[in-house]
Amino acid sequence: MCRCLHRSYAAATFLAACLICLSGCTTDSALPPLFPVKGKVTVDKEAVKGGQIQLLAEKPDPDGKIPPSSGQISEGGEYEIFTGGKAGAPKGKYKVGVSPPMVPAQGAKAPPKTAYNEKFRNPQTSGLVIVVTESAKEGAYDLPLTK
Repeated sequence: MCRCLHRSYAAATFLAACLICLSGCTTDSALPPLFPVKGKVTVDKEAVKGGQIQLLAEKPDPDGKIPPSSGQISEGGEYEIFTGGKAGAPKGKYKVGVSPPMVPAQGAKAPPKTAYNEKFRNPQTSGLVIVVTESAKEGAYDLPLTK
């Protein structure tokens, strides 16, 4: 009885590990063509010094096979979007959300505060929209926020 339980546990563990790997893995062929999405995030012309950008497709993938598109904001306010670990995003229209860094600065007693209006956190309420195309011009994806 003990061997049977051990084998069942081993099989379940192996199956769980396979499912975790497969759920996070995408092949290049599963992704549609991606196009560069880079820009700068500012508040009153000052760079936002960290956080994340989230793109929410106006027309979501009906099969749910395209992973979310997102990116990190650097100390200088620059960001680059990645989809499924690859640089860029599929063509289309996106609502944009901007989140502050989630980790407080060393020694801080509270989470970081945003230097911009809270509405920008949610792609549904931010009012920020970008259209990813094959030939975007410099600055096409800059995100000027307000307080």
